[in-house]
Amino acid sequence: MSKGPDDGLRIGAAAGYGPRVPYLTPGARVDLGPAGSLIQARGWLRTARISRRPAAQRDWRLHAAGALTAAAVVLLALGVGMLLAAIASGQLVGWLLGLLIVLAGGLGGIAAAVVVQARYRQGPVEAELSTQIRREQHLARELDLLRPLGWTVLHDRLAPGTEHRMAHVLAGPGGLVVATVLPVAEPLRRYGQQLYTGGGARST
Repeated sequence: MSKGPDDGLRIGAAAGYGPRVPYLTPGARVDLGPAGSLIQARGWLRTARISRRPAAQRDWRLHAAGALTAAAVVLLALGVGMLLAAIASGQLVGWLLGLLIVLAGGLGGIAAAVVVQARYRQGPVEAELSTQIRREQHLARELDLLRPLGWTVLHDRLAPGTEHRMAHVLAGPGGLVVATVLPVAEPLRRYGQQLYTGGGARST
C-alpha cells in the first residue's frame, strides 16, 4: 500500500471542529504569532511532502510537461506565422487555420502547467491548514483592536498542563474569553442559549 504525504504524522482535530493538526509537543513549539503552531505544522508537512517527491530526472510529470511545452512552442510559432501570412495575403482559410493552431499551442501550454502543478501542489491537510491560518490571522487582527479597551489578547496558546491549543485567549473587563474560528457551511442561528448551524448545535 502506498503511503500518502501525511502518513507517520499524528493528526488530531481541535474541539472536533478545527483542522487536522500534526501533533506538536510543547517543547517543539515556536511562537510565530497568531496561528503559529499551524504555520509550524504546515511547514513540517511541506518538508515531509518534498522529501517524498521523486527526483526531477525520475518524475514522469516533468518529462511530460517538457514535451507539452516544446509542442506548445512549436504550435504557437507555426500558428503565428500562418496568421501573419494569411493577413498579408487576405486568405480567410489560412487565417482560421493559423488561429486554430495558436489555440492548440495555448492549450498545450496550459496542459504543461497543470502537469507540473500536480508535482508541487499542497496536500489536502496543508491546504486545510492554510485556510485555517488565514481565518485565525484575520480574527487576530480584529481582536487586537480590543487592547486599547483594557483587554489582554493572546494568540495560539496551550491550556496550562494540557496539549490543547487555544487559538485566541482574551482577558479583560468582561472576564476570560477563549475564541476560535469554526468553519461553517450555513448561516449561524441562535435559539435560546444555543447557537446552531447546519442543523447542529455549536454552543450551549
